[in-house]
Amino acid sequence: MITKRAKNLSSEQYFESGHKEIKIKYIANHYYIPLILSPDEKVGYIKHIIKTQSEERFINDLEDHLTKADNKFKEFDWWLFSKLDESLDEVYIPYYNPNANKFSHFYPDFIFWLKRGE
Repeated sequence: MITKRAKNLSSEQYFESGHKEIKIKYIANHYYIPLILSPDEKVGYIKHIIKTQSEERFINDLEDHLTKADNKFKEFDWWLFSKLDESLDEVYIPYYNPNANKFSHFYPDFIFWLKRGE
């Protein structure tokens, strides 16, 4: 699912503007290419990027996992994932919140699409 152009790009590039750094990654299975991350949570000149440390750690851990021989993603015909943006995406998991005595919404940080067979 990766384009020929993306295959020729390095897997990671760094850019800096206003003493704030962003990292551009080319992860073949991310729904949007490239994936933009920032180690600085205060980057404001680009909206809708991954700038939370735990989310960046998740991306790095996922990349490490994908290099392992026993990674479970190899069992699927194809798969994609995407960072969800709570301000744009209306993807949530409803759950019963006993403290509020009502149903609430859990907004995941990422969503995965996995396909095997039909």
